[in-house]
Amino acid sequence: INQSYAESIEHLNERVAGLRERLEKAGIKGTDLKTASFSIQPEHEYRGKADDKRTVFVGWRSRHNMRLDLPVDKALVNKAFAAIASDEVESSFSVGFKVGDVEALRDRLLDAATRMARRNAETIAAAAGCRRGKVQRGNFGWSEIHADTPVYELNSAEGTGTAPEFEPEAVET
Repeated sequence: INQSYAESIEHLNERVAGLRERLEKAGIKGTDLKTASFSIQPEHEYRGKADDKRTVFVGWRSRHNMRLDLPVDKALVNKAFAAIASDEVESSFSVGFKVGDVEALRDRLLDAATRMARRNAETIAAAAGCRRGKVQRGNFGWSEIHADTPVYELNSAEGTGTAPEFEPEAVET
């Protein structure tokens, strides 16, 4: 928390610059660190006697949520963890994994869904005592593919001296 708006921004910019420098030293381009969100909020406290509480401005709290996309390379990710978890930077961070090639996953899912629809149609036709004919039309709804995984929260203030061991979960169709 800083007393002035300008100090808050300046302090935050210094911390981000320090983080970029530490990433560069670890062999990661500082420019790969991208802003996800940014905010500066006034911070208030309730002060006074029980029957006369007042809200008092105590300063400005600034936050810069950033994103760093890296390949699943444990040595590189561990270097990034060490740079981010430094006491010099005073940061907390989240780690999540995402599918690298969403289009390839989408194609695999559509292929699997079509094969399943064919098997289901053949089962229904056989149970009804008839044969499945040629496909007359295809109908599928629009939906986005989201491959979500758990996000792990880490905080440099907790002394994360070593990077956690991780193995991203495989995506299967």
